[in-house]
Amino acid sequence: MESRQPSELEKFLSTDPGQKIILHSLDITNYYGLSQTDYSMSQFFKRPLLLAKLAHYLAQAPDDVKVQFILKSNLNLLQVVFKEVVLHSRTVTNVTPLQLVFGARDREMCETLAPFFEELCGSFDAGKNEMERQISEMKNDHKSFDFKPIIQAISNELFNLGQDAETGKWILSPATLAAIKQFREDFDASQPKIIDKGMHFRWETLRELSDAYAKAAIQWQYDYKKCALLEDAAIAWVFNYMPENGAQHCNQGLYYLQKNNPEPFKRMQKTRNEEKFYEALKQPSIDFLLAGSCIDIIYGGQDMALRLCTSGQALAATFPIVLTLLSSKDFKLSGLMQPQPSRETTRCVI
Repeated sequence: MESRQPSELEKFLSTDPGQKIILHSLDITNYYGLSQTDYSMSQFFKRPLLLAKLAHYLAQAPDDVKVQFILKSNLNLLQVVFKEVVLHSRTVTNVTPLQLVFGARDREMCETLAPFFEELCGSFDAGKNEMERQISEMKNDHKSFDFKPIIQAISNELFNLGQDAETGKWILSPATLAAIKQFREDFDASQPKIIDKGMHFRWETLRELSDAYAKAAIQWQYDYKKCALLEDAAIAWVFNYMPENGAQHCNQGLYYLQKNNPEPFKRMQKTRNEEKFYEALKQPSIDFLLAGSCIDIIYGGQDMALRLCTSGQALAATFPIVLTLLSSKDFKLSGLMQPQPSRETTRCVI
């Protein structure tokens, strides 16, 4: 392979493919090796690599330990502004690291960042003031969504077309399929795709959906097929817009995070049966001839075939456990910061 001179490599990596593919494929620890190369090359890699990896570990695949590792090398990174961070279902623009994670309502990551603000600003009060200043700039443009039409369509479904001979899955009526398609299009349209210094997702929507589910299940007399259809047709679609830190909670399973002697939050990138959260939501339903499968957020996406052995009443009773998760998303800055013991630090500027 023909060798490249540093200037040629720098020019190549400054293109979009270099910034979005090559730099993202490098591990943050590679920085130390790169820093020992030619000075101009090390300076080129230093900022793009750190910023790309910082954004990645803050929001694209949140990882508190790696964020701490990066910030310890340069506290001033707390004040950078990411022009664009591409997430699963949205692109966030013009945000600082704190604004990026606060917009996702990632409490754990906000708590990870808080001590660094005290260190950067020189005191607890000054750090708190800077965090408050940054958060005060944020906005929330999300609106509530009406789930009544899709619930009514499921109420109207009679399941009288029988089951598919090959798969054994229930065949839905054309009217129900049309209602599902319309619901998904309407929900997609309701979700902002470009978010400028704002909140990523309206967590209250999940609470409202859970309440609507509970009421509908009573009206359906806990009919398994109707409960399962609401989960696969609608709830799985809504989960597709859940920020990445919420997906990590669901990957681990809300039961394990809320039981007596709960597990520590592990930032799991896949479900317990090794599936990627957002991809699993698009899988074929196990019950219906329908694309969409509401993975088990209670037990971390374990084998959904077990759902076939579950009653409709059990389905409707377990889903509201999500409310406990949602309550943790409603937090205030005052609960994030605690004065830190003083320690020596070495600060550098990039």
